[in-house]
Amino acid sequence: MEYENEGKKPDVLHRSREQRYFFDRIFKSNNTTQDVYERTCSHLIDSVIKGYNACVFAYGTTGSGKTYTMTGTTETPGIMYLIIEDMFHQILEDSEKSYDIRVSYVEIYNEVIRDLLVPNSKDTYLDLRDDPMKGVCLAGVTEFSVKEPKEIMDLLVSGNKRRTTESTKANLTSSRSHAILQIQLAIKDKTKNTE
Repeated sequence: MEYENEGKKPDVLHRSREQRYFFDRIFKSNNTTQDVYERTCSHLIDSVIKGYNACVFAYGTTGSGKTYTMTGTTETPGIMYLIIEDMFHQILEDSEKSYDIRVSYVEIYNEVIRDLLVPNSKDTYLDLRDDPMKGVCLAGVTEFSVKEPKEIMDLLVSGNKRRTTESTKANLTSSRSHAILQIQLAIKDKTKNTE
């Protein structure tokens, strides 16, 4: 390839340094997690049950409420729990199929992946592997089969207690890691010998 100005990089990627962000929804401080869930995530459940992948993530500054919005507490569950609750509700209405729901919960901190569902996993790290059947996966991650939404909330609460935290000027118990709850849904027809 010859460049018009020899010795000078081509102006292929002319990008402005200015970044612009657009918001689908903006919520006031008096909105509940339920409000946020219904207006941003609830429509995903139908697609997931039909076999499509979906991803929900929270992004924002330290102390803005990402962890609370996503995981919540036992008294006020977050988006993760609300997704599972709706998923179970729809699954119970389907009498023609059987469902297997498995969850895993990990954190990524300083480029290290840890299993949050295993006690004393502070020094045990997970590796990303390329599996010929599953694709990219976490080797050795714990997957729990769940039968009801409360089991998910219990796993989230115990997993959050194992997350890496550190005080910052904005938040005394800031979650210093990225947490990922993965939900795998396997569906089979109840008719014999079909999947």
